[in-house]
Amino acid sequence: MSGNPRFRLVHAIAVAVLVLALLPAVASGSPESRLLAGINQARSAHGLPGLRHSGNLDRSAGRYSRYMLARDYFGHLSRISASWSRWSWLGENLAMYRGWGTRVGSIVRGWLNSPPHRQIMLSARYRFGGVGYAHGRMGRRRSTTVTLQVGRRR
Repeated sequence: MSGNPRFRLVHAIAVAVLVLALLPAVASGSPESRLLAGINQARSAHGLPGLRHSGNLDRSAGRYSRYMLARDYFGHLSRISASWSRWSWLGENLAMYRGWGTRVGSIVRGWLNSPPHRQIMLSARYRFGGVGYAHGRMGRRRSTTVTLQVGRRR
């Protein structure tokens, strides 16, 4: 049944509706905590445990979001700056948009609609998460970069 394309489409739509319905409940707290809560709602809708907050990953994600703006660069580097001695697995999702708003719902929806981002966000491999937002200029335009880093401890 789950191999049926119609079933998969109906399931994907049902999950998207559930996530969209839950996102307004994520209205308080810092943008970083709200984004992690939105990701955890999506994980819960897929039967996964939520990511636990990691200060180490928060700091690493924040540094990387600022790094991209400072260098007018958007993309992944080969290494996440979190301490590898603490983590057996690390993953990363990035988002960038024009302006300085927080856009938690659109970031979560965008990652859910992108297979490689969705795979990282909904992987049972990861247990911890950290988020970094940075507001500044990319070129001449006001921009916000967002980094989600996820990991599993050794």
